[in-house]
Amino acid sequence: MTNSGKILRAALGGAILAWLLASLLLWIGFYAASPSPYEPEIIAFVAMYAMSSLPVCLIASLTLGVAWHVHALKRNWRRRSSYCIAGALCGAVLGPTLVLLSFGWSWWAHAGISLLYGATMGGLTGLYSWLILRPDRDAPNPDRAAP
Repeated sequence: MTNSGKILRAALGGAILAWLLASLLLWIGFYAASPSPYEPEIIAFVAMYAMSSLPVCLIASLTLGVAWHVHALKRNWRRRSSYCIAGALCGAVLGPTLVLLSFGWSWWAHAGISLLYGATMGGLTGLYSWLILRPDRDAPNPDRAAP
């Protein structure tokens, strides 16, 4: 498989795995916080968040995630934390921005939920992509003189 195919596979796979786990955590959070978790409004709200966030996560992973990977390799940033932090920051910015642009300022409370949800999803996407790519294994050898 070519290097670009491996990067695209990591971006898509990481985004889908992160979306699944972040959506499960969102459901658990609403279930634990709600006095009546099986109300139709709560189920519809969690379903709306989960279904609308998958395309955003895939697009962000394919554009921003691949661009981050290329930038990180040029800067020799190969640690897991750099991928997780970059993904979390991207999700923390995209989540509330898209909620506020789509629904207006009256949804500011939902922007806080989407900040946590987006940051979780972005951080997990960065982690899963790092695990698939393992850029720390491809680190270049330092220049040394031959013995």
